[in-house]
Amino acid sequence: MTNEIYSELNEAQKIIYTRSMIGRAFPDFDHGQICTIYRVGKNCIVKRKNGIEEKYPAEDIKVAYLKFIQREVPFFSYLGPNYRGPIPWPYQSNTYILLKGWNYAYQGSHKTPEARMQQLWANSFTNLKSIESLKSVLDNLNDDDPDDEGLEDTEKALGHIMTPYKYCSCQAFQKQLKNLDQFKEEFYENYQPMCKHLHWYDNFKLFQRKRNELAEDLGGRPPMNVVIWFYVPPAKQYQKGTFKLWWTTKGLYSDICNWKQINSLSQWDAWSYFDRMLEKGFIPYEASTVPKLKSILCGKS
Repeated sequence: MTNEIYSELNEAQKIIYTRSMIGRAFPDFDHGQICTIYRVGKNCIVKRKNGIEEKYPAEDIKVAYLKFIQREVPFFSYLGPNYRGPIPWPYQSNTYILLKGWNYAYQGSHKTPEARMQQLWANSFTNLKSIESLKSVLDNLNDDDPDDEGLEDTEKALGHIMTPYKYCSCQAFQKQLKNLDQFKEEFYENYQPMCKHLHWYDNFKLFQRKRNELAEDLGGRPPMNVVIWFYVPPAKQYQKGTFKLWWTTKGLYSDICNWKQINSLSQWDAWSYFDRMLEKGFIPYEASTVPKLKSILCGKS
């Protein structure tokens, strides 16, 4: 490599070519004893403290970055209190408040300060008429930066401000936006910032659209093919919770004997099972829609 030109990383490259992102592209990568990371031609060079230099194709790391930045997260990750979805903010066109899933992080997390603040503010965000006031309440500092993935989100972060396909207030999106010209140079001319929050929103709106289309096709008739669902958060944060499903072809208010359960599911299965239900013509309902049924079924394992 003596005839190749070493180039120090610009701000966009510093976000892309991190040790964690190299590790995602190359699972056997050793994260320790790193002195410097460079770009040389089409490669990323990692220089170790012992002087050894390792070469990794930059393209593979870029692919890993794109996958990470718009990764799929569980259904409950951005639902507010009472499974509330994105909240429209009426003072700016096509703008929503995306609450973080503090109420479902772990058993008892609905009592944390973050969850309680969400519960207090859920119906009052529309009283905030300036974007600055809204940001100050949501306070989304230190969230989802790929360079700092080991850091927990700030305790005061309630959620994000977003415009579908265009904008998110999270730091991951903001860093791309701030260095957009460099990102375009690194990827392609039409590159646009992206993040997991926008990806979650796309999935959620698709889920809602499919559900609404099924209901509309019934022409006002009560659905017979239905599913009720219920979520039990994990005992500790970041563990798997329990996603409970029951289905029937006898209607939402049929006898308990007509319901069958799908077992061994977690929050990571919710998106795929919702999609399967809808594709087969089953309309999903949150269990509290039928309180009497919930009290019977949700006590079963």
